[in-house]
Amino acid sequence: MSVAGGVTPSVLETLEFAAALERVAAHAAGPLGAARVRARTPSADPDAVRSALAQVAELAARLLADDAIRAEPVPDIGPALDLLAVPGSALEGPALTEIGRALAAARIVATELARLAPAAPRTAALRVDPPRREIEKRLGESLDSEGEVLDSASRALARARQAVRETRGRARPGRRGHRPRRPLRHPRAQHRPVPGGRHRARRVGHAVHRVRRAP
Repeated sequence: MSVAGGVTPSVLETLEFAAALERVAAHAAGPLGAARVRARTPSADPDAVRSALAQVAELAARLLADDAIRAEPVPDIGPALDLLAVPGSALEGPALTEIGRALAAARIVATELARLAPAAPRTAALRVDPPRREIEKRLGESLDSEGEVLDSASRALARARQAVRETRGRARPGRRGHRPRRPLRHPRAQHRPVPGGRHRARRVGHAVHRVRRAP
């Protein structure tokens, strides 16, 4: 049994290949990048190895000279995309928010790779065109960071919510000019003083009255 490149698992175990990948994955910008690193397998193709090493050396040289280069973490939207592949399916607000973040990250990475093209052409070759910006913009206008729908999602929604707020405001009078109601006493409650004694409390119905207790 062998893995990619014709290397047997026992050899990879001797070389502690999985542990080495884990050390590299710890420096990834996000969980998707870390998963890609852990899934790497050795290659026995000399040309592929030379190309990969050249690209790493190219980017490493740029990192020493350009502190602005950074990797953008991308949320995992795989489950959301799988759900969208089902006819008639729809996504909830939090899932749509994650898609908006993924689109924003993709645009940042595409812009960064385009900037690196003159000095790092091998790295810039990884660039793909991001989706249309209108989708990202529409999601940002419609949902907050928690996936809750904003008033700016549509004019009809904004008018409906405004009407609800105004109705609630009229239904709840303010404190100014509002006189609190007196508590209702039970009709059977009576206050009967007992001459010549000390006061004691007596509960009649739902009210508590202080009455005098005979000595």
